[in-house]
This record gives sequence, structure tokens and C-alpha cells, in this order.
Amino acid sequence: MNKNEWELYFIRQEIENQKTEQQRRLVKKRVRMITLSLVLLAGIIGGTAFVVSRSSEYGKLKSAVKRQDYRLAAVQMAQHVNEKYGAEVCSAEDLDCSFWDPSNTRDYIGVRGVSRENPGEQVYMLYLSKEEAVYLDTFQWEEISVDLEKEAAEATGLQEVSCDTYCFTDLDKGKLYYFCPWLAAGGYITKYEGNLAEFFQNEREAREALPAVEEMQGTRINGALAFYFEEPDIKDMEARLKNPSLPYAKRFEEGLKAMEEKYQVDIQSTVLYQKAYQEMKLALDEKMRSAVFPTKYIDYGEGAVFFNPAYTLLTMSRDEIFLPRAEQMEEGIYLFSPGEKKIGDVYEYKNTEPDKELQAKAEKELPGWTMKKTFCLLENTEEIFLFREYAMVLDWERLCEGREGRIIGWSGVDWEIYEETAVPFPPEIRSDTYNMEDGYMVVGNHIGYGEELDEFGARKHMNDVMFSIWTK
Repeated sequence: MNKNEWELYFIRQEIENQKTEQQRRLVKKRVRMITLSLVLLAGIIGGTAFVVSRSSEYGKLKSAVKRQDYRLAAVQMAQHVNEKYGAEVCSAEDLDCSFWDPSNTRDYIGVRGVSRENPGEQVYMLYLSKEEAVYLDTFQWEEISVDLEKEAAEATGLQEVSCDTYCFTDLDKGKLYYFCPWLAAGGYITKYEGNLAEFFQNEREAREALPAVEEMQGTRINGALAFYFEEPDIKDMEARLKNPSLPYAKRFEEGLKAMEEKYQVDIQSTVLYQKAYQEMKLALDEKMRSAVFPTKYIDYGEGAVFFNPAYTLLTMSRDEIFLPRAEQMEEGIYLFSPGEKKIGDVYEYKNTEPDKELQAKAEKELPGWTMKKTFCLLENTEEIFLFREYAMVLDWERLCEGREGRIIGWSGVDWEIYEETAVPFPPEIRSDTYNMEDGYMVVGNHIGYGEELDEFGARKHMNDVMFSIWTK
């Protein structure tokens, strides 16, 4: 070859080498992209890819949700659940979706989908930013709760127990739920494989990787649970009013606190007398727990706000133990204090008479009824802006002496009728104001009467209560 031919040869070789190198780099890049896609897909199916990037879909989704159009959200939630479990466990058509924000102040959308066939199966899609969404669901809750109940029974020695998810509703949780809404969802990110310790450890790791987890404010990262236990030797309200001793209180406390630390969950728990427990269990089974008992409490401490102490023999809430005791004010009238502090430290109980004008109005509105008794609870603490609630039980048959009875709670210049008769009501129509239990009326909170003002211009009796019992 002459010089020109050699130069042309080497130029062609260099071009071919460059083409080969470009093809090699392209193949390598494609391999990396395919590998990354497979890893992400495996993570989603295995339940570990819990934060999903959907920035391109956020605008369309937000616009639809604002119009209360949840079709796109339902498709995304159903798709995620089916990928997580590797099977067709949910369809978009089966989900009844609604907007969901436990803080009521979040900038980013959240949607909850409830299965139309099984309301216990729910899925949450919570956007933590425009780019990131986290998904939680309760599709394995039945299996998880059974195993939790077994462990709680072993830990406390109480064999009858029902477990439920729980969400703190305190106003001071607003900031927490703004940053960490998934804490209030009652669902889980990861898949349950039959081992509670591994499951909650995996769940903890998944949640620790979420944004703003440093805003936890001392709340345990795996959310909250509620345990309801039966005391089989205390049958009904009559037996409960005798304040029976509970020799297992220490074991109860230690066992549940150990579960809290082991699984990093906050446990709210209570021991109920037998009949109350059976009603609670029925309500849990039928997904109607919010209507079981009046949810009014004595505000002696954070732990007192879990359950009405009239039904409760022993409560552990927010790592505190409470033993509510019934205090008899007079024959047939009981008030409850959830701990060592007495109701008398907050309220003074005394018999009284209502305003004559109000009494005349009530008599006109209730022809044939006679006012048998009026009593009041006067707050005797000087702590400012302290809202005290209470629990009260009335022996209705004794107070009404076998007659038809009703109770009026006085409020301002008006009055409310709490109870028409002494006939028990089914759980589905129970009220926050009263319940009838085996001839006993459990009265919920009713506060403030009269228009008289104090030196600061506030209602003088805002934190006092007054009731009248009428018979016919």
C-alpha cells in the first residue's frame, strides 16, 4: 500500500472502532436502565418500594380530587395494592373513595378508599409532596389482629381480647399529622408474612425512610392500636359499681408496655366488665365501634381520654395506668374518677332547684310529668380555662321508683331532653349523651348552665352542670 492507502485504512479502522465503542456504551446504558427497572419493580411487588414518584400525575389527580372525581385515584390505589400482594385483591370499581386529611391543613392531597364489599379493607394514598406518595392498606388486618390478640392475651393473662387500629384525635396532634399523616391511617406499608416481630421491624424501616419523620414528637413510629379485654368475673354495671379489685393490674401494665417497645406501637387498652366487652366485640366485628359507648371522659390526665370510665375497670393509655372508681354521691347517683384523684377534688355535688322560670317552661312542655329531683356539680378548682368532663351513672329504676322517667340537662335558658323512657336502645342508635345499661343510665358530658356572668364577662357556670329527674 502507498502512503495514502495506509492513511485511508487507519481512518476507516478508527471509524469502525468508534462505532463499536458507541454501541457498547449504548448496550451498557440499556442494561443499567433495565436492571434499575427490575429492582424497582421487585421492590414494589415485595412491599419495599413504599414511596412512589408521580410528579407527572399529581396535577391531573389533584384537579380531579378537587372536583370529587376519584376515578384516577381509585385506579392508582387498586394498582398499588395488587402489585404489593402479587394478586388481584382489589379493583378500582370496588373502592369507595373520599378525600382524607387527618390534620385538615395539609397542602398535598390524601385519598382513602374503602372496599364496598368489605369495609374493613381500606387503602390510603397520601402525597407527601408533589413528587412522592406513600400507600398504606388494611387488607391483612384480620390476620395481623388475630396474632396480636394472641400475644396480648399471653402478656396480660386475660384470655378474651379484641384488637383494633386506633387514631389519636387530640388537637395537639395536628402538627404531627400534617407532616406524618400516615400515622393516623391505621394501615401498613409492608406485607405481613406471619411473623409479628419481622413485620413491625420492616414497617419501622419503611417509615423511617419517609420525609419529615423527625416530626414524630415522641409518638411511636408504627402507629397506635386499641386492645379491649373482658373481665369475666364482673358481669354487669351493678357489679362494676362495687369497685372490685384487680390483682392482675401489674402484669397488665408490664405486658402491654413490653409490646409497645417491641413493636414500636402506642397501645390504648381497657378492661371492660363482661356485658360491656361483649357489646364492644360485636361492634368491632360489625365495623361500628364509634357508636358503642358515649365517648365522654374525665379530664384528669392524658390517659383518661381513651374510654368512658363508667365502663372501665382498668385502662392503660399513653403509658399511664388508671383504675377508675365509682363514687356514690347519694343513693342511686355515682360519679367516676379514673385514678387516685377524687371527683370531689374537681366538683362539689349538691341538691338544688332550677330557675323558676325555666321550671315553669319545662312543666308546660311536659304535661303530666313531675320534677322529682334536681342536682348540680359545681366546679371547685381555681385553675383557669380548665375544661373538666365527667362520667356519671344513675340507678334509673331506684331513682324513678319504677315509673317512667326522663332527665333534663339544663343549658342556658334552654333545656334538653336526654332520655324519653328507661327502655334500652340498640347500639346503632346510641348517643354521646346517654346510654341505658341494665336499668342504669350512663350520662355523657353536658356542661354549662345559666346566663349569669362573672367579673370577666364569661358565663359564671360554664364548667358547672345541673340535671333534673322527672317521673310520670
